[in-house]
Amino acid sequence: MKTTKTIYTLLLLSVLTCVATAQPGLQSYVQQSEPYVLALQNTVQEFLGEMKPLREKRDIAGLKKVADKYLLTWNGYASELNKLSPPPEAKTYHDSLTRLHQLQGESSQIMSEVMGHRLEVLKYARQMKEGGRTEEDIQAYIKSNEIDRENLVARTSAITSETASANASMNSERKKIIGQLKASTDTK
Repeated sequence: MKTTKTIYTLLLLSVLTCVATAQPGLQSYVQQSEPYVLALQNTVQEFLGEMKPLREKRDIAGLKKVADKYLLTWNGYASELNKLSPPPEAKTYHDSLTRLHQLQGESSQIMSEVMGHRLEVLKYARQMKEGGRTEEDIQAYIKSNEIDRENLVARTSAITSETASANASMNSERKKIIGQLKASTDTK
């Protein structure tokens, strides 16, 4: 009986030690990941701010350049997040935050592909015009080389849906983590 009590006491102490050490690890992780939450918000706003005037001007080359720039930015953030080691209680939060950055990168990738395709089609159409081809031939070429809208809608819809899900998960998990940290500081 005494041995069982000793084992129980040691087990209880080890569990309590794990809980006590988990909070500093959780606090540290939150501090490390916070810049990526802010970067997510700020970078989305910067991206939209750069895209708006280019869309208004219908500047396809400018839109592609911005999409490529932010593709690298999003992928860089996701790569940096993958280097962080979240404690177990922050794993879902970490995965959601990382996925949000990846999804923004995927969205930029799609935009880059679409703009790149349009640039190529318009470049060849211009060459056709300079080569003396008829307007009918040029329009037929453009029409036959339109991007697959059904596929594009499916891809963007999937990203939109997954973004909403990852965002909800991240926000929910963030509230839990903040609650845990608050509860641990209230009991000290």
